[in-house]
Amino acid sequence: MPDLVLRRAIREGASLPDGVITIGELRLLPHRELRHGEEPLAIGGRALVILSELAEASGALVSKDRLMERVWPGVVVEDNALQAQVSQLRKIMGAEGKRLVAVHGRGYRLAIDASPRPPASIAVLPFENLTGGAEHAYLADGLAEELISRLAQVSGLKVPARTSSFAYRGRAIDVRTIAGELGVATVLEGSVRASGERVRIAAQLIDAGSGFHIWSENFDRTMTDLLTLQDDLAQAIATALRRELVPVTPPTEQPEAMRLVLQARAASRALTREAMEEAARLARRAIDLDPGFAKAWESLAGTRFVMVHNGYAPLAAFAEARSFAEKALALNPRTAGAVGILAALDSASGRFVEAAERMALARTLEPGDAFPREQMALSLHLLTGQIARATQLADESIALAPARAQPYLARALCGSIAGDFEAARSHLDRALALGQPVARPPVEIIRAEMAVGSGDFNDAARQMISLVVREFMVPGASATVEAVFSAMSGSMDRAEASDRAVALFAAADRTGTLWAHSGSAGLALNWQVRLGALDAAFAAADRIVARWRESGRLVNGSLNALWVPYMASFRADPRFQDFARALNLFEYWKVHGPPDGHAVENDRLICLKRLQAD
Repeated sequence: MPDLVLRRAIREGASLPDGVITIGELRLLPHRELRHGEEPLAIGGRALVILSELAEASGALVSKDRLMERVWPGVVVEDNALQAQVSQLRKIMGAEGKRLVAVHGRGYRLAIDASPRPPASIAVLPFENLTGGAEHAYLADGLAEELISRLAQVSGLKVPARTSSFAYRGRAIDVRTIAGELGVATVLEGSVRASGERVRIAAQLIDAGSGFHIWSENFDRTMTDLLTLQDDLAQAIATALRRELVPVTPPTEQPEAMRLVLQARAASRALTREAMEEAARLARRAIDLDPGFAKAWESLAGTRFVMVHNGYAPLAAFAEARSFAEKALALNPRTAGAVGILAALDSASGRFVEAAERMALARTLEPGDAFPREQMALSLHLLTGQIARATQLADESIALAPARAQPYLARALCGSIAGDFEAARSHLDRALALGQPVARPPVEIIRAEMAVGSGDFNDAARQMISLVVREFMVPGASATVEAVFSAMSGSMDRAEASDRAVALFAAADRTGTLWAHSGSAGLALNWQVRLGALDAAFAAADRIVARWRESGRLVNGSLNALWVPYMASFRADPRFQDFARALNLFEYWKVHGPPDGHAVENDRLICLKRLQAD
């Protein structure tokens, strides 16, 4: 090991990195740097290894054999070689060298200053697939994801969720930058190579302050040892971080069932019909092997939910998804994904009180995961008019997953609904920069709202034409959208534009395309209110309720449309009370509070601003 010339010591009073060991006036940093006051110390590689071993022993005796094995691995040396290194180390340590005590015939110990151990933290990045081929990627992703779940159970160890760390996949960003964004002291990188029934994992732990590797190890196993491999890897990392990994009962005794679940998760992320059907098939095979495997039931529940949501399965399959998620929770009440699925089903069923309870539980089970906060913002608070709460949750999601597009998109939607177009624009730009597709709702809706807010009705029409033509697939849609926004600008008769909009949405209703995306029907409300056609707006509202009762699925994204500022006239109409009551909104407001700027009195929603104006 070459000598290390250490960098300038931190100035007096500056904060120390996690894991610093104090030895009198000396400080040994986690990446093995030795500092004295404001002066850096130069220390030979062998002396540094000895000091690190003694320091990490926390005052306990370290045998001569252990030290010689660490300093000269695989080489036979005389005792005097070790004594010479210890003598040199004492000189480097100066006055603190007296702390290095020889225990005759046995070894050495180091008297260090007791100090509380600060919380450790680690981000697990997606493992690199060295096997090649998309069909093998499931193993690299699955092992890293399971490792995150296992390490998150270690007391005192902060571990960002998969949604946070996996967002950095394929991005050329220094690990120190990643660590800074995620607020962790260490980063784990790894790779997976499979050959037949054998798998090799190479893992390395990197100190965020210096970028140095502080631990690395290879693990060679067979696929039948997959469960043992996961535990061995977690144990080695916990040991490297000087944390205790509490033994847990394996989620399944069948390695093949675990492998099938990892494959199912990987397949489902493609979101195509074929991929989702394959994911469901794999999850069912895992259940056949082990009916008591909660993660397999969770995987199947999630797959069926997404298949319905994306139009790949009939709405009746929502009941299947609920049954599978409930089975997962019966097997393991801490299956957070199953809780999230049930929360989404409750929200889509208009059971907002139950949805709120489940979403709160999901946040408790996965405190470091941004997704439960996004879900609560988008599928609960926005549609119930609690925009300030939704905004706070979106901001928290951004803090937890700063490299993920979805939290910024949620925050942009909050800004758009609140009429804060500056915030909407900046967060939408960030979401697009992080990979959010342009041609996917609600991007065009947000852009159209911003354009109308700035008086650019032509741009608003272009944005909505892009969405409506693609989503509704109705002849003449483009001309109708142009007419609607021309009328909004005052250059066309509003009554005529309203009639054309009614015809457009009726055609999309007949073909079913109006309901493909949960926010599309809300456009009928917004457009008609802006055209001054409240009767047509309430007719569209009645159709939303009727469709929910027919199908069992509420297009809850459309309810966001109720809370934009220009919908005040719609909310002030007496008919709005019955509409909100039909949607079960009052039931939620009585338990969790009313929408922003409103109060609930005698089973009626009252706008506080109107009361003040009166």
